[in-house]
Amino acid sequence: MTTNTNTDSFDVTYAQAYPLHNAVIKGNAEEVEAVILASKGAPLSEWCKRGVQQSMRRPKEEDQRQLEAFLNHRDWNGNPPLHLAVHFRHKDIIELLIKHGADPLSRNGGGYSVMQETIPSGDVKVAESVYDAVMKSATQEYNARAPEIFEHLKELPDFTCELKWEMRTWVPLLSMVLPQDNFILSKRGSSFRMDFTLTGMKSLRWQRGEISILLRGDVNDINDSVALLDRKNKIIQYLGTADIKPKNIKDILSRKEIRRADVDTSQIRFEPSQSWFSGPIFEEVSGYNTQVYEVDGFKLKIKSRSRDVTDDEPSAQLDAEYFVSKPITGKGEGLLYTTETFKVTERDFKSTVHLTNSSFDIASIFPMLAAVLPRPKHFERVRQVLSHMPPNTLPVKIDVPVFPTIAANFAVLNFELKTPDAELYKVGEEYTCGKVEFHFEAAKKAGDAAGSTEESGDALTENKTN
Repeated sequence: MTTNTNTDSFDVTYAQAYPLHNAVIKGNAEEVEAVILASKGAPLSEWCKRGVQQSMRRPKEEDQRQLEAFLNHRDWNGNPPLHLAVHFRHKDIIELLIKHGADPLSRNGGGYSVMQETIPSGDVKVAESVYDAVMKSATQEYNARAPEIFEHLKELPDFTCELKWEMRTWVPLLSMVLPQDNFILSKRGSSFRMDFTLTGMKSLRWQRGEISILLRGDVNDINDSVALLDRKNKIIQYLGTADIKPKNIKDILSRKEIRRADVDTSQIRFEPSQSWFSGPIFEEVSGYNTQVYEVDGFKLKIKSRSRDVTDDEPSAQLDAEYFVSKPITGKGEGLLYTTETFKVTERDFKSTVHLTNSSFDIASIFPMLAAVLPRPKHFERVRQVLSHMPPNTLPVKIDVPVFPTIAANFAVLNFELKTPDAELYKVGEEYTCGKVEFHFEAAKKAGDAAGSTEESGDALTENKTN
């Protein structure tokens, strides 16, 4: 299966460069265990160092960082060992890798999560095993970061803010079915609350409720610090402790398409809009005096993997080219089955932003974002966007064209630097523990979601802290 080939530094076979990956591909659990045990305390090979990827985890001990680097490094095709184990449906090896510390939230060079790779496999047991590991890992990572998150939250000024977002179109009738909602955000000390009403779609009708997300840095038990509230039905769900597994994993595996969106913000630019007389444009929005800017340089790449769902157990195999050495770029296409087709589409987005002068320094939230966002690259993308804004300004309204006939609109209705009522962050005795229901069955069956349910798992820390 391995092939002697030249590399940019020396001759090596795949098995020599990637002993752990090779053992996983062979399906030899005993060899996988032996390779892992032999790696503990040993220096990382050059091939491993080249394939080290950014992780959501942030272990403090050097030996743990080194072990995780070994367990999660990508081969020259961009795939970590855990993704390969899922591709070949080696359930015993999946559990073995996770037991030793492989990251179920890692991604391969194609940007696909471990959970996304379970979808074309069609294996329910593999999907359930990975999903359980994803939720456990995300919760553990949040618990490890929580003290830092709440400390940074405490340093920010208290505020209340009301936002409105909506999808808009000039097409008759279509405008009646596009979604819209208002968010009410409030921050007091080390606590944060967000209220909204849109809970999904069911039977082609948008579902509404009275939902809140609470982050509380003043509770004794860290597991109670993040919660979902259904204020109408008086239900509280503590994320990470309540059962949030999908009702039916088979529904996830029945999706025909997996989409992965990559965003490039490195070339983003804010340019003042010009009137016909070449002067700046000023408009009043929600009582704020704003200047209009055009934002350019935002690039979106969408990778789509479509598959034949009639094949319940597609053949897992790697061609000879997989084992031929190649430059390590950290990129790749994922692990496609023969039943899948792959397509990439790219779009350049331009948006219009209304900015108002403000004494609030946007850079003051950078430490908070660094603590909250799962991976350093996510923080860097957000930082790039915010740092390109003119100094001493805040966005009040944003218009982003999504399709030729549809645009997304975000507007600040009110923003005040004041301390909210402490009662907003307390949960009454009338609330009972349960599961807050959302309704996205239609989107899942149509394959419209950009990622798998693991996307919500991978973003669990984000959801708990944004």
